[in-house]
Amino acid sequence: MRRRMLSGVCAVVLAVSMPLGVGTAAASVIAGPVADAPTSGVTTAGTAETGVPAAGKLEKGPQGVIYEPSFDVEKFLLPEDASVLVVVEGTFGTECFVHAFEKNEGNWEKRFQVNGWLGYNGLCGDRVVGDRTTPIGVFQMNTPFGQEKPLEGFPKNYIQVDGNYVWDEETNRLVRDHTRSGERVGTAGYLPQYQYVLDMGYNKYGYKERGSALFIHCKEVNEDGTMGCVAIDKDRMIELMRLYGKYGDGRCYIALAPFGTFGEIYETYGTNYGLSPQAKSPVGGPIGTAGQTQ
Repeated sequence: MRRRMLSGVCAVVLAVSMPLGVGTAAASVIAGPVADAPTSGVTTAGTAETGVPAAGKLEKGPQGVIYEPSFDVEKFLLPEDASVLVVVEGTFGTECFVHAFEKNEGNWEKRFQVNGWLGYNGLCGDRVVGDRTTPIGVFQMNTPFGQEKPLEGFPKNYIQVDGNYVWDEETNRLVRDHTRSGERVGTAGYLPQYQYVLDMGYNKYGYKERGSALFIHCKEVNEDGTMGCVAIDKDRMIELMRLYGKYGDGRCYIALAPFGTFGEIYETYGTNYGLSPQAKSPVGGPIGTAGQTQ
């Protein structure tokens, strides 16, 4: 499928083979074969829908992919004490670039950039349970946990989970109660992805039908998509966990959008009930006894 997202429509674009390990240069060149490349060899965003050329560059052809971010990190409207910002820019299909920034003397400084994976059906501004999409929007990350022991510099409230822990689908929260319904995040079936995990903060009020357990977590070898989370290299996930640990709860954020569309979410943090900014208003209030999961 070749759908792009503006105004709340899901975005699924062509898949391209893009290996991990991209550096922090402004323009990244990824060598290797490209699947289903368009004849023009160039993919851009923003011009057709808005009449304004999109910033950045996203080109693909026989030589690989050339990428420059389309967003301006200084344009995100966040609380004054925001100290860490992760920006996830969707590119082709389930693929994305993940950028981590740290605030230093009032300015955002990049700490790393890495390839990542999105949900199997790409990014979406109005996700629902089971659609295997990653939510668009700006959210406050929370709940550092994982099956591995905490490393030096990890958050003080990091939880090493075992078989008694569940990500409760009714409240969209981590609980130590194996009788609850939801993901058994401390069991072997969630390795290696849940070695280290941060909740993205989507649907913080637990509205029905909107999904739960949407994380940023470690990538599995040969993985090519998720059920809605963002997956990155384990080493980068460790680095992100340490950044979170440096500042603690309430100061670390994540922004997600397709290439060229960040203008729609720069000023949306804290809006629309903690869902994507273009999502339909939730019906029925917060999740009660009939909770749902992703």
